[in-house]
Amino acid sequence: MEVKVSPHIGDSDTKHLHWLSSQIGPRVVDKVVVYSGKYAYRRCDGVAVNSLSPLGP
Repeated sequence: MEVKVSPHIGDSDTKHLHWLSSQIGPRVVDKVVVYSGKYAYRRCDGVAVNSLSPLGP
């Protein structure tokens, strides 16, 4: 899990999660970024993006 202050999540925000997954392998259950934006969604690369607040900024 990573926490970002940014209201937008891009590829550079998930690169460390992908690196960690490549090091640990199948022991990784999920990859999650918590951010300051409004919406929760799953990126096409499989990373779950969750809002810090259900109301957003």
